[in-house]
Order: sequence, then C-alpha cells, then structure tokens
Amino acid sequence: MKKIVSIIAILTIGFFVACSNDDASPLIVQTDDFFAELAISAIVGDTIGIVPGTSNQGTINYSINSQTPEGIFTIGQTYGELIVASDAVANLPIDSKVTLEVSVSKEGVSQISNVEITVVPPPVDISPWVGTVVVTEDLGFFVSMVEVPTSDLDNGILELSGGDPFDFFCSAGTPTVIIKFGQLTSATEGPVTVEKQNFPCYGGSETMEGTGTYNTVTKVITLDFTYSGSFPISGTKVITPKE
Repeated sequence: MKKIVSIIAILTIGFFVACSNDDASPLIVQTDDFFAELAISAIVGDTIGIVPGTSNQGTINYSINSQTPEGIFTIGQTYGELIVASDAVANLPIDSKVTLEVSVSKEGVSQISNVEITVVPPPVDISPWVGTVVVTEDLGFFVSMVEVPTSDLDNGILELSGGDPFDFFCSAGTPTVIIKFGQLTSATEGPVTVEKQNFPCYGGSETMEGTGTYNTVTKVITLDFTYSGSFPISGTKVITPKE
C-alpha cells in the first residue's frame, strides 16, 4: 500500500511540474507573407483569402497597420480573412497591386505579414447569352431582327446557329457565327472577336469576320462585321439575350 501511495504522489508531482513548465513556455506567434488575386468584378463582402497566423497559446488577433490604396479591404480580427470593403475595386487598373501590412498578435507579441494582392480580370462569363439571343441591325429603312439559338463552346466562345443567324436571307448552307469573348478591360466591358470564318450563304464560299464589345451589365454585344462574298456586306449587329 505504501508503494502505491508513493507512486501516486510521484505522478501527481510530475503532473503539476509539467503544467508549470507549460505555463512558463514563451509565447510564440507566427505568420507568413501572403499573396492573392482580386478580380475587378469583386463586390463588397467578398472574401479573397486568409492571412496565415498561429500561436502556441491559442487564438490570435489580426489588424491592418497600413494599406495602399486605402480602404479596399478589412480583415477578420480572429481568423484573418481579407474582405472587400469598397466599390473602388471596379476602378483599379488590371495588374495593379493592393499592398497591406498586417499585424498578427497575441498579448503584446506580434509578427508582420506583408500582403500583396494583384488585380486581375474576372473569369469570362458568357452564360447570359447562352440559350436564345435576339440579333438586330438598324438598316435605316427598317430594323432587321431574328431570334437565334446559341451554345457555349467553352472558354468564352459562343456559337450562333440556326439556319440564318444574321438574317441575310441565305439560300445556301447553314452558316454559324463563332464569337470569342475576351477578358474584361473595365469592370463591365470587354472585347469580342469573330475571327475570319466560312459563312456559306449564297454561293457557299463566303466568309464572315468582325470585332466589337460585350457589356456584363446591359447584356449587349455590339459587333461590327464584314461579310465577303457575292454580295459584300458590312454593318453592326446588336446581340442581346431573349427576355
């Protein structure tokens, strides 16, 4: 019995010594520099990433010491999430940088994370034009209008098909128009291109090409085109989703 009591006493003393050593260990806070991308289509409230940070003694706190340009982000105090805080994101130039100095701290011990965010175009989204669109052209004496089925050929490429997508009264073939969407050059507008392509309409050897713009807010594609063939035609088509 005395041996058992002695063993319990030794274990108890060891436990308290271990706890005491833990309490005496120095507080360590760690972080790293952080890099991420910010699409100019981001809106207030979006989270673009989390600044890293740890402590050997539990939770930590985050705060922004400085930011250039100012006011673009706030940071979550406990978890370090970078949150879009300003509509000014839409006015930032593509490839520009937002830089921040973030303090990661606990009980007077702190480390600095240097944060660099690169402004990038958003992914190309052609979904508003997939399904059926209305293709119109003001010819002066009347407005040409036709409804055209469309499909997404992947990676920002839209196909207009359906017999006569530009309302040319085609008598030969079933032409299609392939429209490529480029990355946005502003918060709402980007380029479209119709690379020179076969467009059999009358004799069967005609071609179509063009350039223009698309707008993610108005959902309007404005396309300046050139049709080469037996009856050369050029003009401007306006393409909008069917309501």
